[in-house]
Amino acid sequence: MIVNMIAEDKTVCVDGYCITGEYDWPESVWAIQWNGTSGEVEYYGDAENVLITDFSAYQSLVDAHASLKAAQLQEIADREAAFDNSITYKTQRREEYPKVGDQLDALFHAGVFPADMATQIQAIKDKYPKP
Repeated sequence: MIVNMIAEDKTVCVDGYCITGEYDWPESVWAIQWNGTSGEVEYYGDAENVLITDFSAYQSLVDAHASLKAAQLQEIADREAAFDNSITYKTQRREEYPKVGDQLDALFHAGVFPADMATQIQAIKDKYPKP
C-alpha cells in the first residue's frame, strides 16, 4: 500500500486514489509518505523529518480514507443506476409508442386538428395520393 498524506491540503492518497476531506491529523505533522514497508513523517517548522518502518500510528487516516472512498463510490454507483434507469424508461417507451407520423395521421382522421391544419394536410394527401 502506497500512502501520501498532506495535512495542509487535507488530502490522503492511498494507492493513487486521493480524497480531500476532514481527517483527524496528528498534531504538528505536515505530511506522511509510506511506500508499503517504510516511510517518512514531515513536520511543520524546524522539526527534523522522521523515518518510519511502522505505519500503525497513522492507520486511522487510511481507515477514514477507506470510508470516504466507499461513500464516494456508492454515490457514483447510485447516480449511474439512476441514469441507466432513466435511459431504460425512455428507450422502452420510445420503442413501444407508434411512430409519430402514425400518431398524427390518426389524429387527422379522428378530426382533432383545427380546420386550417386539416385543410393543409388534406391538400398534401390529395396532391400525393397513396398508390
